[in-house]
Amino acid sequence: MITKIKPIAIAVLLVFLAFPAFPQEPANRDSAQISESAALLEQADRLMHAGKLFAATALYQQAKTIFPTWWYTLAKVLVTKIAQKADFQTITQELAKIEDLEPAGDYVPLIRLLFMLDAGFADPAMDMIPTNMPPREQEGRGIDALTLQMKLARALAFERSERYQAAIREYQSILYMDRTVQVARFKLAALYKRVGRTQEATELMQEGATLSMFPARWKNN
Repeated sequence: MITKIKPIAIAVLLVFLAFPAFPQEPANRDSAQISESAALLEQADRLMHAGKLFAATALYQQAKTIFPTWWYTLAKVLVTKIAQKADFQTITQELAKIEDLEPAGDYVPLIRLLFMLDAGFADPAMDMIPTNMPPREQEGRGIDALTLQMKLARALAFERSERYQAAIREYQSILYMDRTVQVARFKLAALYKRVGRTQEATELMQEGATLSMFPARWKNN
């Protein structure tokens, strides 16, 4: 059975399924258990990519029985619940539990933010503090996929909350680290235009057209 998934839920899935197989290995690990769990997760990820949500969920649940308190398998199961539109209270409670379990605190906050956007929060950025510009040594050094996804999600949340200056800072920080991120350039130009910074918007659109394989798309906006 193939299940249609909402657009932002798809973003959650794609970001999460792009994680390394074992970002942090579970405590009290046994090599045989890790191998079994890895095989189950790999099969489940393939099913998820194929749109077979319920079949994937069953395998994620099976992997969860091997490591019932490991944040990674718990988060995989939670992402499927988000895609299946589980009730809001269940998802928020499980998110809180998994956030306490994740050692690095890198991945679950992104799932939470995308969930809030997907759920249509009037102010998904309510508790978010605007970003600071990256340190000088990060200028032009590139941006990893996870940081990029988080910053784009934060910017979208700020935009939805009409906190345009905060959204501008998010996009600016992305381009500060990597001038090749065209989606950030396009979004920033649109925001500049919205707040009346038309000259800067025009310059960004011209720059984007120069870098793009399809410059006409930039010139028509």
